[in-house]
Amino acid sequence: MNISVLIPTYNNSHFLPCAVESVLSQTLRPLEVIVADDGSTDDTAEVVAQYGKDVRYLRFPHGGVYTVRRAALQEVRGDWFFNLDADNFVEPDFLERAAACIAETASATLAFIYPDRITFGDYERLQPAPEFSMERFKLGNYVDMNSVIRTDVARSFGFDPAFNSGWGDYDFFLTLAKNGWTGRRMQDT
Repeated sequence: MNISVLIPTYNNSHFLPCAVESVLSQTLRPLEVIVADDGSTDDTAEVVAQYGKDVRYLRFPHGGVYTVRRAALQEVRGDWFFNLDADNFVEPDFLERAAACIAETASATLAFIYPDRITFGDYERLQPAPEFSMERFKLGNYVDMNSVIRTDVARSFGFDPAFNSGWGDYDFFLTLAKNGWTGRRMQDT
C-alpha cells in the first residue's frame, strides 16, 4: 500500500516541524511527504529545507487552503494520500493502522478513512467519530479533513476553492457520499 502525505500550510512554520516529524517517524513509511505552501510570508521554506530530500516542497501563490490542496493533489504519487494540516500531528503508527483499515475493508466504493480526533489543546479528551452513514452525515460533518483519501477519487471531485473560508471539508466529503463513495472510521485513533 502506498500512501503519500500532503501537508498544506500558510504561515505555520512554528507548527510545521511537529507535523513533518510525526509523518517521518511513521512505522509505515509514506511514499512521499509533500508540503504545499499557500504563499507563506514566514520562514516556511527554510523550515522545510532542513528536511532535505525527505520532504518535497511545493510553493503556490496565496489562494486559500482548498486552492492549494487542489493544485498539490496533482503532484501526489500515492494511490492514497493522508491530508495533514500543518498545525496537527499523528501518532507513529497512524499510517500503518490506516493501511490495515483500508486492506480489511473489501469495498470498491471505499474512498476515505477518517480518525477520531482530539480537540486542539485538550489532549486528554478523545472525540470518537461515528461510523459513516449518509443519513447521519447529512445532519452535520464529523469527518475531519485530516483523513486518508483515495487519490483518484479526490482528483475526480477535487476541492472546491469557493470554500476557502470554511465548510470545504464538509462539501468535499458530502460530494463524495452523494456520488456513491463511502468512508470508514479508524478505530481507536
